[in-house]
Amino acid sequence: MSHPLRNHWTSSGASKLATRNHGAVIADEALAAAVQLSANWLPERHWPDKALDLLDEACARARIPTISSSADLDADLVVTSLTVAEVLARWVGMPVQELLMCREN
Repeated sequence: MSHPLRNHWTSSGASKLATRNHGAVIADEALAAAVQLSANWLPERHWPDKALDLLDEACARARIPTISSSADLDADLVVTSLTVAEVLARWVGMPVQELLMCREN
């Protein structure tokens, strides 16, 4: 299912903003997942905040391992749809595998 915000975000630069703030590159599939998953699983939240919050936390989650290790902090981190799903799974209290199976159906 496609959501109209996906095209708006791509053209408005939401992924560029997150890249600048977190140093993480947001894959197109992660952007689509944030829109779709937040629409399906976060009905009590409002657009576009619910998807932006999901992306923001996914970017932070991707950055955390580099803070506590000797990893290259200048290396590009890529946020994928799995990263987004892991964050949402934690928010809704559901195993990520179950969440992903629901997404496929």
